[in-house]
Amino acid sequence: MFSRLLLKVLLLLCVFPVRGQWVDADSVLHIPASVRSLSDFAYAGRNDITEVHFESGSKLTKIGDYAFWQCGSLRRVDFPSSVTHLGEGCLKECGQLRRIGFPSGLANLPRYCCAWDTLLTNVVLPPRLKDIGSHAFAYCASLKTMSLPSTVTHVGSNVWSRCSSLEEMSFPKSVTELESYALSDCISLRRVVLPANKSLLGELILSGCTALEEVVEMSPVPPPFDCNSTLFEPDDTAAWTRCRLTVPPTARSAYARAPGWRLFFTSAP
Repeated sequence: MFSRLLLKVLLLLCVFPVRGQWVDADSVLHIPASVRSLSDFAYAGRNDITEVHFESGSKLTKIGDYAFWQCGSLRRVDFPSSVTHLGEGCLKECGQLRRIGFPSGLANLPRYCCAWDTLLTNVVLPPRLKDIGSHAFAYCASLKTMSLPSTVTHVGSNVWSRCSSLEEMSFPKSVTELESYALSDCISLRRVVLPANKSLLGELILSGCTALEEVVEMSPVPPPFDCNSTLFEPDDTAAWTRCRLTVPPTARSAYARAPGWRLFFTSAP
């Protein structure tokens, strides 16, 4: 008798885990409007959740670190506009996740936010986004495109590393920090538009991008590279000869002399 009662209590705790939140028969997690935060690891490892529904009028402001980490059946999340903080790795390794709608007022995407979400194809970024943390979308193998708002100023290291389906990326002029390996090993990438300003660029941003055909850099002054680096591995001669560099016509001679950039000219066939 006692063991049956204990089993019922455990089942209820699974169905009603925190402050009235529950998963219904259709595997939809319901978050009541009164909930203001989700704790670190709140639903980590839960394979019975396919979608998250936030009740109208949500007061939720904070999603904790790794809150939905390794939710293996989760397919879609649209965060309410009230959310202003997402924790590190909050949607990391959600292998069935296909769509994410980020809250409209969010300014920062955390490190490892969606890393290893291998089926992710549809991402709606917030219109006032400023910062994208390192590895935020790394290993998202199905991601083909992403449009960055003109408010983004910082892009961390390895943000799109190993996004093997990504075909094109354009960075707005507002980006003043583009860190190392941001697009490394994106083997389907064909065209990149770098920020049209003279800000320092990170190391080996395009290392391993074997299909790349064009790099566009419209800054009138050739941007320097961190640690005297380059876009590609210096010994990857195929990259410099295969890829076309597009720069302002009036600045062509400056790029032909500039460290890191002159390899496009000296390696040309």
